Amino acid sequence: MAQPLAFRKLTPFDISLMRPCIADLTYPGYTWEDGFVLADALKQAAGVMQAKGLAAAGYTYLDLDDCIVVGRDANGTLIPDPQAFPDGMRALSDWAHGHGFKLGAYTDRGELTCSCWAGGLKRPGSYGHEKQDAAWYAANGIDALKEDSCNVPTGAPPAMQQYAIMRDALNATGRPVFFNLCWASPSSAMTGRAVGNEWRIGEDDGGGWGPILVNVNTDERLAGYSGCVPTPQGLSCGFNDPGLLLVGSPELTAAQSRSHMGLWAILAAKLLISVGEQAAAATRAPRPRTRRAQRARLCARQSSEFGGMQAGRNLDEGVCH
Repeated sequence: MAQPLAFRKLTPFDISLMRPCIADLTYPGYTWEDGFVLADALKQAAGVMQAKGLAAAGYTYLDLDDCIVVGRDANGTLIPDPQAFPDGMRALSDWAHGHGFKLGAYTDRGELTCSCWAGGLKRPGSYGHEKQDAAWYAANGIDALKEDSCNVPTGAPPAMQQYAIMRDALNATGRPVFFNLCWASPSSAMTGRAVGNEWRIGEDDGGGWGPILVNVNTDERLAGYSGCVPTPQGLSCGFNDPGLLLVGSPELTAAQSRSHMGLWAILAAKLLISVGEQAAAATRAPRPRTRRAQRARLCARQSSEFGGMQAGRNLDEGVCH
């Protein structure tokens, strides 16, 4: 029987599956414009990541957000968006693996996902299809899965019980999959370790410096729930997720971007480059200071030297400002 994802045996110096400092480039979910091929755009971004030194600095995942499937076939199997992935999802994951990357995907614990309702097209969530969907993601070479929390029907199990259904389904495939629980609540930290590899502790941090600090102040109070600890089953690693990395956003000053990067590193947070629709432009031709901040190796050192343990506040003089 497969071990729960939260209990795969790893050492503090070999947490390649669990380490939160593997960073991702996300193309945020939206309805694709005519002629836009997401797979091609992702390959182009991956090439830039390699050329600019981001891949060498540890940015090894390419994450796909919402709007990647369009429905289910007669057997209930997910159908990838044919415009976004004309060669299918497996072809994209094979390409990513062949170029030194891993591929992340998205689903929702509800009946429908959170976005992509434009034109009446509603994308299916995994509610009631967890085992079938987990097998589909594994068969398509997916290495990480974010499960969101929208459109949950009345009478559904509580969030963590429902996430545990997907955890068990992923484990049953035998494929290691980094599992992100996107239920934006501080309480997710208290039980998340037994269910997934990381858990959202607050709402999206977009909108400038203020929302970032809201999540920082929430996250630092939950430091005791994050990191790697020994258990009878082996080393248990799990991490708080304070949100996306918005380095390079026009809503942040250069100093705020650098501070943002440093805070995410000492909080042992994943570094997931995402600044809305500006993500592609910022990655194709990032400002030198932005690129230096994104390439910072502090996160990798913090992860390997301290076993992914999150820093806490030593002196409390109030919330961060």
